[in-house]
Amino acid sequence: MKATGSLFLGLLSMMGCSIGKPPADEVAAIEAATAKDACVGPLGRWHRVFSYQARGERVDRNIISVSYIEAGHRGRPAGRVITEPNWKMVMDDAQFRYALGEYDRKAHRFVEWSCGCNFQSEDVEGQIECPPHGA
Repeated sequence: MKATGSLFLGLLSMMGCSIGKPPADEVAAIEAATAKDACVGPLGRWHRVFSYQARGERVDRNIISVSYIEAGHRGRPAGRVITEPNWKMVMDDAQFRYALGEYDRKAHRFVEWSCGCNFQSEDVEGQIECPPHGA
């Protein structure tokens, strides 16, 4: 059933039927909020992707999926991308900075948020460290 739903939504997209993208003004408000997070810092360091949340066979337009990946990682440029949901799961075992979350449009807050390193290394004293941006 899950594959059928994904196939159906994929076919709709190919036929020119739009699933929808989050409004730019809401995305700007999310960016302003995340820029205050010490882990995120200046937005110019990030490839930022926003879409409605894909949940199995359906799209939840009450939740905006937020994904920041360190600019330059795998050739991703810095900047904002507002897109339709993506049902593809991509695994990446490289070390890079990220910030991910789910933003509830009605509550105007994150219901999930994580920021840090995809893989972390331990320094000499056993402390977990992220590499500096661009490293």
